[in-house]
Amino acid sequence: MTAQITLNLPDEVYHQAELLAQQRHRTVSEILVETLENFLLPTAKPVSALSDSEVITQTQLRLQPLQEQRLSELLDRQQSAG
Repeated sequence: MTAQITLNLPDEVYHQAELLAQQRHRTVSEILVETLENFLLPTAKPVSALSDSEVITQTQLRLQPLQEQRLSELLDRQQSAG
């Protein structure tokens, strides 16, 4: 079963999805669905059982800028405390 939705994506997100779609000879929609599935659906599969595209998607996951900044702050605090 599938549900059809309409999303408003930031230009940067859309362009990244478009670039990835071109590289893989797929549609932007397929890339976005695959990315959401990989992010939202838990997987118990070991990396060796993932498809090439699933592995590539996993390696391209990035933190949001604020999350990245917070992680850096916490790591700096941890290093200075130890």
